[in-house]
Amino acid sequence: MQIMVITVGAESSYSEQELEARRDRILRHTSQGTEVEMSFPEVGTCFRMNGPTELDLTLVAPHIVKRAIEAEERGFDAVFLHGLYDPGIEAAKHIVDIPVVGPGRVVSHVAAAIANRIGGIAPNDDGIPYLRKMLASYGVLHMFTPIRGINIPLFEAQARRDEMKTRFLEAARKSIKEGAEIIFPLCYVNVPVHLAPSELTMELGVPVIDGVGIGIKFTEMLVELGWRQSRKGYVKPNMSGQEICGLLS
Repeated sequence: MQIMVITVGAESSYSEQELEARRDRILRHTSQGTEVEMSFPEVGTCFRMNGPTELDLTLVAPHIVKRAIEAEERGFDAVFLHGLYDPGIEAAKHIVDIPVVGPGRVVSHVAAAIANRIGGIAPNDDGIPYLRKMLASYGVLHMFTPIRGINIPLFEAQARRDEMKTRFLEAARKSIKEGAEIIFPLCYVNVPVHLAPSELTMELGVPVIDGVGIGIKFTEMLVELGWRQSRKGYVKPNMSGQEICGLLS
């Protein structure tokens, strides 16, 4: 099985240490025989990665779609997005015939399946309005306590790990006091790339979701079962992938 893992930022945006941390976390959850290749969108300097806001995600979405088309043309079995905001995923599902997994949707429904109230922790306050709209579209926003941001820029997360952990735990404990039964870190950079879900679970006494693990296992499951997105819901256009890439260029 071959899975293309698409990140939500240009490769030049990450240090080698950051990239290695992401690769390591992904490979921890892949099954024997699964091969993974990381792919990066061609994102301009306008993409901040500090929120991200809906503007950032709208700008990156066409690049995600192009990478999904590339994955199918190169013979990959599935596409997995390394990012919980799901930009471009709904559009890509219309175009390619391999499974396309946006973990924001998948992981939020897994959280809803094992808890009645969910505490969402975002990387920054700037991205919370988009997250609310996204979770509402997935039908789970009503299960969330107020979403809180820890307000550390994504590219500073590694250098400020201890501070990030302190802020994460403070926000999570407030959510638990408000009734949250599970904590959903709404950013992979925070958890699980730099903070281990198992460590946070022990400190908080409630499950802390590992979105990478859930997302990768779900992607593998779709491939193994021979499933993909429904063509009733995601009608295929009368255009080739290359024609669509031309429109996106």
